[in-house]
Amino acid sequence: MKNNIDYSIFINYLMKGDILAAKKYKEKYIPSKIYKFMKLPEEKDELLQRIEQIIKGKIWMSKKRYLNDPFEFEMIDLMQLSLDERLYYDTCINELEITCFSEMVCNQAMWGYYASGKYGLCIEFSVENKDMLYPVEYIKEKPDYSKIYKNFFARKAQFVGDINLKFPHMPSDDHFAIMEMLQTMFCYKDLSWKHEKEIRCILKSEPSELDKILKNDCEMNCTRGSLHNLSECGIRINKVYFANHKRESVKELCDYICRNINKERYDEFCCNISNVKYEDLQEGVKSGCLSEKYKEIFCGEINFNKK
Repeated sequence: MKNNIDYSIFINYLMKGDILAAKKYKEKYIPSKIYKFMKLPEEKDELLQRIEQIIKGKIWMSKKRYLNDPFEFEMIDLMQLSLDERLYYDTCINELEITCFSEMVCNQAMWGYYASGKYGLCIEFSVENKDMLYPVEYIKEKPDYSKIYKNFFARKAQFVGDINLKFPHMPSDDHFAIMEMLQTMFCYKDLSWKHEKEIRCILKSEPSELDKILKNDCEMNCTRGSLHNLSECGIRINKVYFANHKRESVKELCDYICRNINKERYDEFCCNISNVKYEDLQEGVKSGCLSEKYKEIFCGEINFNKK
């Protein structure tokens, strides 16, 4: 995959009205396959619920306050906003939900952070709609988004109140450009996170019936996020990876998930990480996401030095 995206280039295309060039630029940084690492809950009911979600083509998206980076959505400079503008911004971001992926399956940090070392799963998704996905730009200094946000705020009545392009009608190029620029506000992270090689999807939450009843009760689980269809993120499940270890229950779980997703393609869906492509292993080592020592977990009995 190409190096870190530069959203200033993307925004420059949008400001010039060159929507096609902007789309092509962003798409260069979105691979055809992306990966979601996940732990396996120890509590049986929770585990069954997680499996059911995968089989039904659902994905969990979390609210900002429940993400593991305390500075999420804060890697931009908005110092020039008025109080009303800032309050409106804070309201908007609290309605957003996010799910995160990685560009690489051969990423030892991601297996360690999000898949219980090597005892969890990694789901490979095929990307079908790159418009719904945004690469993360890793930065040292915060870019100033005050002008972009003020432009939106002054015209917010022209929009339908949703900042993730869920318009009831086809937006004009001008509206599309503004909404795309707003989306990039949520796609910056500190340089210290660059090893994650993150691709993200950001959607606006839809309140559940329980949310409507409880209103402002932020302690309830329903406010932590919600389930979305994979199609909303422009993706579909392609494979389920499990690691090389002796915990047979994990392989059995993968078997069950994959057979229920697609029996005919079971052999393609269920994949031990020792079967990852040679090119993926090489890319993992080259990018620094996979060490020479850790690659043994991925390679198993495969000779790493032979294609």
